[in-house]
Amino acid sequence: MKYLLFVAILVAIYIIFFKNRKKSDKISSSNFEECSKCGVFSDIDQMVLRDGKYICKECIKGER
Repeated sequence: MKYLLFVAILVAIYIIFFKNRKKSDKISSSNFEECSKCGVFSDIDQMVLRDGKYICKECIKGER
């Protein structure tokens, strides 16, 4: 009975400390690229690739 209780406590400790840990330790590296129209450097996620060149969203809004 003591062995079963010991194993249950070990499993509970594992679940509390290791299983519920979020993966926030992920290293995020942002890649910046220059807009081919205005020359502003911006994150690639905020830009659009058009004709092989990166264009920022502000320049695209200005085209309309």
